[in-house]
Amino acid sequence: MGDTGKLVVLAVLEEKNPTKDSIRCKTMVKRVATEYKDFYSKEFHFGHMEGNEYINGLIMEEVTMPSIIVLNMSNDGYFLPPNKVETKDQLLKFIDGVLKGQIKSQGGNGFYQRFIRMAFNTKTTVTTCHIVRSRMKDEEPITGEREEPNQLKGPGRDKKTKKKNPAEKKAD
Repeated sequence: MGDTGKLVVLAVLEEKNPTKDSIRCKTMVKRVATEYKDFYSKEFHFGHMEGNEYINGLIMEEVTMPSIIVLNMSNDGYFLPPNKVETKDQLLKFIDGVLKGQIKSQGGNGFYQRFIRMAFNTKTTVTTCHIVRSRMKDEEPITGEREEPNQLKGPGRDKKTKKKNPAEKKAD
């Protein structure tokens, strides 16, 4: 999509357990894409994305769901609405603001932004490793040795009664 030169209007949604807001947001983006196709199709693609992981990594902060974001795939830039987008008119105003240059592009792939992204990725990796190590400390260590039930009871002995197992009597 970055090769087309078009921006991407994206609804970021929770689709596995969609809320009324997620359904409304997705429907709103579809509606604008359809009803305003002739007006916006030269500049924008429209779509939706399940989950916010990719977007969180791109903008280096947590995106609430549902939300709307405009992406510039050619340079990893993005545009965030100044206010929550809840209606078709608010979405149209946001898109027009991006188109007219009234809303500032953020992110990108310049030197400073790449440095910030590297620091963010390092922080995220260290935090993830810390969480994994914390979980591992809570679990019992795996030693690789396994005790067999017979070793626990002893040969020919029943642990509860300390009597010899009848099948083992002939061996005595």
